[in-house]
Amino acid sequence: MTAAAGLRITDLTVTYPGPRTSGFGRRSSITAVDAVSLDVAPDETVALVGESGSGKSTIARAVVGLVAASAGSIDFDGASLLNLRTRDQWARRNIAMIFQDPRSALNPRMSAEASIREAWEAHPDAAPEDVRNDPRRRRAAVVDLLAQVGLDPDVAGKRPTALSGGQCQRVSIARALALSPRLLICDEAVSALDVSVQAQVLQLLVRVRAARSLSMLFITHDLGVVRQVADRVAVMRRGELVENADVRTLFTAPQHDYTKQLLAAAVDLDVRG
Repeated sequence: MTAAAGLRITDLTVTYPGPRTSGFGRRSSITAVDAVSLDVAPDETVALVGESGSGKSTIARAVVGLVAASAGSIDFDGASLLNLRTRDQWARRNIAMIFQDPRSALNPRMSAEASIREAWEAHPDAAPEDVRNDPRRRRAAVVDLLAQVGLDPDVAGKRPTALSGGQCQRVSIARALALSPRLLICDEAVSALDVSVQAQVLQLLVRVRAARSLSMLFITHDLGVVRQVADRVAVMRRGELVENADVRTLFTAPQHDYTKQLLAAAVDLDVRG
């Protein structure tokens, strides 16, 4: 594997079965992602933006193996993520994903501590060496992770139903960090939260990224969020990547008409708010 190569997506295409062309005929296909190429460099945050159905979340799910690629390649640090053996042995502990709904992402029967420890049980070699065989130190490591995401020690014993949406999302982030990933994928990770909580979680993600030198693929439909977290912005429209630029350039000199429409709509919403 080449060192510090980051995430490289090349000509990625993802198709889904569509409706049958006739009662007993072949199914048509729907192209959700159409020959998209995108890189996320080490220590870089790339925001992937676009309206619902543009294909941005499908790209994220293809990276972590939740949907199959129809064509193209996905590599992380030089290793193919379309190779199942590579994905099992490498990507699962080096790439973490945070989902939109923080409650459904956590097991309702498990406490926050149990959810975090489950990650270490699934990947024992990723647990801190001094806690692998010491329950007391494991508990201390969990509390430390919770502190890193702004949660008090008493949260460790609580289940998702006893926590707010923002607290659940922080637990999800702590669980993701338990494996010390190199790449964090956030799929609309703040869109289900109240505005004030969104700001707190965004600030947390920015701090975590800097402290741990993470790469981040941040998927959102909210251009207001992009300014706070991203170095670069990639714009999706109907399965295609239509623009890719650093944040300053995209906001001050957008090139594609669709990007201009998104920015104009965001400004209109801000004024009306």
